[in-house]
Amino acid sequence: MVVAMAATGAFGHGTEEAAAPDELPTLHVATHTGWAALIGTGQQRSPVYQELERLSGVHIEWENIQVANYAEVMRARLAAAVNLPDVINMSLLGDIGQHGRDGLIIPLNDLLEEYAPNINSGAVVEPAVAGRGRHLEMPETQADMMTALRLFRDSDPNGNGENDEILIVPAAGRGYLRYLGNLYGFEYSIVSEYLVDDGQVSWIFQSPRMKEYLTWLNELYTEGLLDKAYATDSWTETLEKVTNDRVGLITCWTTFARIYSGAHPAGKPDGSIPMFENGPPIEGPYGDKFFVKREIYGGDQMGITKDAKQPEVAMHWIDFIRNSEEALMLQNFGIVGTATGW
Repeated sequence: MVVAMAATGAFGHGTEEAAAPDELPTLHVATHTGWAALIGTGQQRSPVYQELERLSGVHIEWENIQVANYAEVMRARLAAAVNLPDVINMSLLGDIGQHGRDGLIIPLNDLLEEYAPNINSGAVVEPAVAGRGRHLEMPETQADMMTALRLFRDSDPNGNGENDEILIVPAAGRGYLRYLGNLYGFEYSIVSEYLVDDGQVSWIFQSPRMKEYLTWLNELYTEGLLDKAYATDSWTETLEKVTNDRVGLITCWTTFARIYSGAHPAGKPDGSIPMFENGPPIEGPYGDKFFVKREIYGGDQMGITKDAKQPEVAMHWIDFIRNSEEALMLQNFGIVGTATGW
């Protein structure tokens, strides 16, 4: 079975012996469980996060709050203004500037200048989506991918005697289907539909390649290779299909490979059996091998609170975890040569 997600750059390698957590500076980080809240979080146990800890030199004590309750819980704690975590995910918490004016989170200007080389460099890493099969060589081209998908469709890989496999499942509906458009050279993501080429901005739907891409999607749909519910499913429905061993390839972030492996009936709850594996970007008909550009300043915001005892350590960690090529590659590809990566 298959999952898919990728990026460009160098991999993180866990070759040096990690320091014990009590030998490292510790940060307390409060965040929400994400938009796939029914999928359990396991940062403290995850080999990827242990490797991130080793590379950053900072031990993290995570506080994961259900996303549905996050705003209420954290706003109450901010209102109390005592014993705040060192770092808070500020998404869903309203006006960040107001929290700063209230003195709950600190200004980052000086810290950014001294402790955030990756942010200051403006470096960008490009995560993406591709797949690896359990019974075939990993597809490298669009043609290879189509061959693999058709074989999965026709060979009953879950062995139940029914034609119930769903070959391509966007993780949370049609937004995650967009990644496939990058086989045609689009920087097509959940939030972006525009390209910059030689200083000119263009809308991807004006590209002559868009018709080819849509024709290919129609081919996938018509041949039964694309989930019929791609436009309406949420994380919950995707997880249910994984649990029932019906999924071939998932377009999603690579960090979910271990989570989906843990949900698979032939896997283990900790995800240590790689029922879903990450793969490289698939080469499209024009030679494009990337899928989606991730804007490093997008997504959830992070604030360092007034109670942080080591704000410089917090700034260093935020810079590393959110903006360094090494950390983004590790989070998207896992540890090379292990069950968590390629």
